[in-house]
Amino acid sequence: MSVLLRRLRSSPSLHRLTTPFASTIYRFLSTATTPVPPPLNPHFTPVDYLIQSRGLTSDEAIRTCQKMQLLRQPLKSPHKPDAVLHFLRQTNVTESDIRTSVIQEPRILCSSVEKNLRPNLAKLREIGLSIKDISGMTSCYPRMWVFNFVAKVDFWMQALGSAETVSGMLKRGMPILSSNLEKEEVALMIGKSPSLLSMQDELIGRKMEFLMKEAGCGKIDVVRYPVLFTLSLEKRLIPRNLVRKLLKSKEFPVANQAILSFVISTEQQFVKKFVLPYQYTFPGLLQAYTDACAGKTVGTEWFRSISS
Repeated sequence: MSVLLRRLRSSPSLHRLTTPFASTIYRFLSTATTPVPPPLNPHFTPVDYLIQSRGLTSDEAIRTCQKMQLLRQPLKSPHKPDAVLHFLRQTNVTESDIRTSVIQEPRILCSSVEKNLRPNLAKLREIGLSIKDISGMTSCYPRMWVFNFVAKVDFWMQALGSAETVSGMLKRGMPILSSNLEKEEVALMIGKSPSLLSMQDELIGRKMEFLMKEAGCGKIDVVRYPVLFTLSLEKRLIPRNLVRKLLKSKEFPVANQAILSFVISTEQQFVKKFVLPYQYTFPGLLQAYTDACAGKTVGTEWFRSISS
């Protein structure tokens, strides 16, 4: 705007114009400025806010703010978090549960009361959960306030047949609200392996991440073979996938078999098929497997040395 105004002021043609229109244009350009929106709250400091409003320690507040920055949801004003905290307190969620939920899932502070928290609360009360239940769920599963899960609860009520069953699952911390799979796919997995309903959300998440990122499973694999989630991550999935990776590094054809072939067999069958036949051509394989089963961490350099 200022550049345009300087050009017009220096233009001879502007001085020759005496019409009211030209005068109006000049006055507008002389007085108008590019609007710069003021900061939401120039005195707002996220770390201080978390310490004062939630009782977080300095370290906890700093880590929480860093996490929100990484999630691209930084606190810019107290407006949303104040609304969220007021709603939870009004709902009689305990202060300790609120504090724990903020540390575990800081995105809760940026959630919408009207779009997420209020309809979710209404649905939880509708299926029979008490305020005490909901308060406990807030600290154990704070993500339930980050998105609207009403449709998921309705789906599970239809799939499982009753609100009582769904509420019972939620009380026990069942991960039926947070899955990247389609609802029909989750229902298919549970139909094949009902024990999934008794597993904690955090454990299923860790196994899902391992299977898809480390073991190379695709979405279709975990849907088709939900039994993978019932196997021990530390004692079976990780050690046996290590053997698979080591055999693959030596280009043994047996390594091309699906991960299910490695993890579904008994211990005796696995060692007989995938370890003992290669212990002489691949020194260290048996020891590597034994160490992994014992929970010893296998570093990148170690893996390179043994597979070279």
